This record gives sequence, C-alpha cells and structure tokens, in this order.
Amino acid sequence: MRRCIQSRFCRTLLIGTVVLLLLLFRGVPTFGQSMDFQRQINVKIDNLPKLIAERWSAERTTPGASIEHTIRLVLDPHQQVALYALLLSSGYAPKAVDSFKTDVDEARVDKQVGSSSSSAGSTSLTSKGSVPAILGFAVENGSLDKSVSGTTITFTGRPVQIIQSFQKTSFGDSYKQIEANPSLGVLNRVSFALSFDTSRGNSAGTFTANSNQFAAFTLHIDIINYRDPRNQRFDGQWNALQEGVAQQLALSLYDVYDQVISIPAFQAKFQKWLDDIVETLAKTVRENDNQALTAAIEQGFQSFPKPSDIPGADNLLSNFASATDAMIAARNDILAYVGKAPIVTFDYSDNRAAPVSAPQTKLPDTSSFTLIAELAPFKGGAFTLNANASIFNSKPQRVVANMLRDLKASAQLDIPINTSVSKIGNVVLSFSGQYERIPQNAIPVTMTSGGTVTTPYAVLRGDMLIGQAKLTIPVKGSGVKIPISFSIANRTELIKEQDIRGNIGITFDLDSIIGKLKP
Repeated sequence: MRRCIQSRFCRTLLIGTVVLLLLLFRGVPTFGQSMDFQRQINVKIDNLPKLIAERWSAERTTPGASIEHTIRLVLDPHQQVALYALLLSSGYAPKAVDSFKTDVDEARVDKQVGSSSSSAGSTSLTSKGSVPAILGFAVENGSLDKSVSGTTITFTGRPVQIIQSFQKTSFGDSYKQIEANPSLGVLNRVSFALSFDTSRGNSAGTFTANSNQFAAFTLHIDIINYRDPRNQRFDGQWNALQEGVAQQLALSLYDVYDQVISIPAFQAKFQKWLDDIVETLAKTVRENDNQALTAAIEQGFQSFPKPSDIPGADNLLSNFASATDAMIAARNDILAYVGKAPIVTFDYSDNRAAPVSAPQTKLPDTSSFTLIAELAPFKGGAFTLNANASIFNSKPQRVVANMLRDLKASAQLDIPINTSVSKIGNVVLSFSGQYERIPQNAIPVTMTSGGTVTTPYAVLRGDMLIGQAKLTIPVKGSGVKIPISFSIANRTELIKEQDIRGNIGITFDLDSIIGKLKP
C-alpha cells in the first residue's frame, strides 16, 4: 500500500474506517451469546443443494433412478429430522444448536498463526500467546515499522502433534496421549515458525523457499497455557455437558420426531408439501441452474407445514427449544471458562537480514526475545502484553556501537463480534499499540566512486509509536481467517516522518480441519 505522509485524507480515511466498523457492529451480540434458530436453519438449508448434487451424482447411473426420488430421499424426515425440528420450534425460542470442542477451538483469539511484527510483512503489532496445535500457514503483505514492505509466508507448527496427525488417533485422544506421557507433555510445549520473505532474491514476488528468501526462525515455548479445550482440566465440564443438557436435547429431539413429525396428522401435510417442493426442485436440477435450485429450496421451506392442530405439539416443541437453549448456554459457559485461562509464553526469533549486492554492506542478523502474557478481561475477549528486546548477532565495523538493536513494548485488545452472516464465524476487532526505543543509529556504509552513501536498509536512533486497528474475518469451519489492519506511526525505522499503512493477509489453521476429520 502506498505510504501516506502528513496526509489529512489518509488520517480521515483511517478514522472513518474505524468509526464505520464500530457503527456496523454496534449492538451486535458478542461471542458467547446464542445464535438464533433462523441462522441455524439457514445453515442447514444452505447445505441441501450440495447434498442433492452428491446423491444424484452417485445414483443417476442406477437403472430406474430419477431426480425426484433422489430429492425425496434427501428431504426424508429420517435424514433431516434436526432441520424439521428447528423449523417447527422456531417460534418457541431464539436459540440454536452449536457444535462442541472444534468450534470452541476455532473461536479462540489467542493463536498466533502469522508472522511477528518484526517481519517484512505482518498484520500484527503484538504476538499472541498460543500457536496452532498442529500446523498453521499464513501469507501477509505489508510492514508495520520498516520502510520497505514485503510479503511474508509463515509456517507454524508443533512437532509432537504434527506427527500425531499422521496416526489413526483422533484429534481429542491425541491430546490425552500427551497428558498421559510427561515426556510428550514437555515436548508439546515447544513449537516453531519458519518465515520466508518473497520480496527477496532474484525471483522477487515468487515463493521459492530458498536461502535468500528465508527471513526468520522462531522458537515458541509455553510456560503457562491451558487454552486448549481438550485439556483434562475441562473434562468435568465436557462430561457434564454430554451427560446432562446434551442428553436432554437428544431426548427432546426424539420426542419431536416420534410424536409430531412421524404421526399421520402431520405426515398428510408434510407429504403434500414434499410433493410440491420435489416437483419444483427437480425442474431446476434438470435445467442445471444451481442459483435457481438454492432459491427454490429457500422459498419452499418458507411454506413448511406447522403442526398447529396436533394435540401436545406446542409443549413438545417448547421443550425442544428450551433444551436447545440450555445446550447453547452450557457450551458457552465452557467456552468462557476455557478462554479465561491465563497465558505466559516465550518466543525466540532468529531474523535473517536481506541479502545485498556488493559494494553494499549487509546488515547483521538479529535475535529477538519476547515475553508474552495474555488475559481475558471479558467473555471471549483477550488482552495481550509483549515485552521484546532485539540484539545484533554480530558487530561489523562502522555499523553499530553496541549489540542492542531495540526495545519494544506492546499491548493488544481483542473484541470478538458475532455477525449475522451464517457462513462467517466470529469476527474479531483488535486495537493495539506499540512503543519502540532504538538506542543508536545502525547504518551500513556503502563505498562508491562518488563517495560514501547509505543504503536503504538502516535504522535511526529515536522513539517510535505505532497504533493499529485490525479486523479478522474468518471463513467458518475452514480454519481460514483474513486479517485486515490499518496502522499509523510517528515514523519508521528509517524515515522520521508520519506513516499510515494498510496490511492484509490470509491465515490457515489446520486444527479446525483435523478436528472435523478425526473427531
């Protein structure tokens, strides 16, 4: 993004963007509050076109197969009992069923999947206290305190759980193995990150993963960290959920099917509705119009029959809605409990300076030491503190007076926000600030025929203040998140003038996928 120096327009744009985000999400319930029935219904209805397409693809070559028969099978009450129960109960409570441990893990705001702020491309001022349990991947563009921006690709992972992911052990049981084995428990506290700067080398802009593009190696150590929802300290809450409200929800769902959906009084209405919607959907499938199929399904379910004349139905549906509400409340209580656990971790990063061509003097590599502490001041949110010191790994002549490069302190407040878009998870709005002290000039000297000139890779003595607003948008159920940030600084490490920048990236947390594939 082009740098804005002393620009009233850029300052106005930054302030306006933050205000707009606050206005858009004002009054929207924070994470931890229950989703309403209609949103859950929409999720299930949105999945029907895919189910129809998959089943028809498997059955269309069978003798006597018809699209009408396939649609009837997909919409059969035995297949869609949860959807029909939600439809019937939607007038009795504004809540919906959510999933368990994988969703809790996906909603966490304490994971650092991308690179640190010292990288050439980063969307974060403050490093978070946790990393993915298995493997994470991030692509970020921009820079927060450097004068030269870049695109950084980061791979993050825990060696112990990477190896476990190739075994047949489930996602939950693999963590129990770690807890049962003290040696694995110690090893699991250690994770790593590898960062590559694609702006380096002869193939600038192309990821080659060669030594020229290698930018940093980070070693992450958990000192105190109980944020994983699979941790044994949360077993009591999960067991109570399974044996209590989850069982009650299952029983009430069975009652809705057994005493409402399956009885003749309702089936007569249901079969007439089914005949009408099957005819409409079959026509759109034959026309190969996916958009029309989705619209027809949504419109068809608006006329789904109600059991208004079935004795006792109101009471059964009300019980199901109450059980659903209790399920959500219990699940959110566990999420709040898990999210309140404090975190203290330590990061060591070995940062490689960009290669240069003669006669330029190469900057020395640096090492960074970061102590990270994280608390949960309110349900679902996080407040993170970083204390960081960086040193030069070597001391070339005429470059630095001593080994200390800089000192940094930063803080970040994360505010989860629930959106009304069914396929979007919990959007997180973050505000952070960083103070950096550069105690000395560190300017490589380049000798040319015209005299002595400085290279663009340098740091100038002084104090830096950076503020940032960031919006992290997830793609629900995929492990993908898109961080978008705006930062404003009083200067960069090289140029002592105000600087405003925008950064964007994409991160992928493999934990969400493994949790669903190996529950």
